[in-house]
Amino acid sequence: MSRNLRPTVSDIRAMKARGQKISMLYVTTPDEAAAADAAGIHMLSIESRFFSSQMREAAGRCFVQVGLPYGPTGTFEGRPLATAEDYLRAAFHYGAMGGDCYYCAASLDIQKTLCDNHVPIVAHVGLIPSYITWTGFRAVGKKADEAFAVWNHVKQLEAIGCFGAELEVVPDRIAEFMSKNTSMIMLGMGAGAYADAQYLFAEDVLGY
Repeated sequence: MSRNLRPTVSDIRAMKARGQKISMLYVTTPDEAAAADAAGIHMLSIESRFFSSQMREAAGRCFVQVGLPYGPTGTFEGRPLATAEDYLRAAFHYGAMGGDCYYCAASLDIQKTLCDNHVPIVAHVGLIPSYITWTGFRAVGKKADEAFAVWNHVKQLEAIGCFGAELEVVPDRIAEFMSKNTSMIMLGMGAGAYADAQYLFAEDVLGY
């Protein structure tokens, strides 16, 4: 990969295959994005409401995950994001602005439609905030049956072609097993040291 080009999906996958940890940061401003680029951060997470051409330019060589909103507050161009077509339209819009992959916590059929259209998707497993009524705010996967359910979810996402998944609040041993046994990029959020990347927030890193 040229030093002047930002990573591609293929490059990020190659990093995982080499056992190389991926640095990742959630940012909300162009100044934070530019600072991350200067620091050599590999991957940024930017919610769609903060993403713009200015943000993409500031992010420089960083690989950018654009978050597509889900749930009652999820809208695009003033309309709710409800169908696969809605999500596909939003992904193509942000792709034209320079997004490299897209966070999507919608249903498997919507995620599959995006994957079938070659849109790199990062899904969500474990503690999923938009599904929180099913689990409560707690670690998910501490018992064998629940850990197996999380693993089954990972395999379903892998089967439909997802690029990665945010792996949130699962025991570190479960995160290690999943990260080592899936081709997807696993972005750890409170999941111990063994995920492919640690999903960090600029607010924490900068001590806001």
